[in-house]
Amino acid sequence: MRMPLGSTDGETVVIRTARMSDAKAIAHIRVAAWRVAYRGLMPDSYLNRPDLEHMEAEQLRNRLHNIGDSAHVSVAEVGGQVVGYCAYGSAEPSRGDIYDLYVHPDSWHRGVGRHLLVTTTEHFKAEGFAEATLFVFQGNSRARKFYEQAGWNADGYRTNYERPEFTLPVLRYRTTCS
Repeated sequence: MRMPLGSTDGETVVIRTARMSDAKAIAHIRVAAWRVAYRGLMPDSYLNRPDLEHMEAEQLRNRLHNIGDSAHVSVAEVGGQVVGYCAYGSAEPSRGDIYDLYVHPDSWHRGVGRHLLVTTTEHFKAEGFAEATLFVFQGNSRARKFYEQAGWNADGYRTNYERPEFTLPVLRYRTTCS
């Protein structure tokens, strides 16, 4: 479904359901955002891996192919180009969960992330969820500020994001959907 939600620099942001053909663009956005936002949080050796984008694209193709009714991926387009995405769903009947929300660094501060977040939150409301959660790296102050300005709050739950190359602390954020 295509839904114009607003504009950025005079261009309309269109949110639609991701297609298999979007996997490469989503992986590019994800890795580009990681390489800027997580520099200093994740090891450079991981962020600079030449195969990182290819590896992410393959994993995303598999996820998009196997996605069930409880999970969704939406993309944001500006000028016909995919510039952001949000993966979301529900592990519990009363709670929505945001798994990923990334915007290409070239489109930061243009409202794309806000539009994706609003679309996802509206989906949660329509599904009747009482609340929603997401996880943010503790050291990612820019993302934490973004979510806090949108009405999300850290609820005190902490865990770790573990990869073979590193471990990072993450905080759970929560909002009401009513």
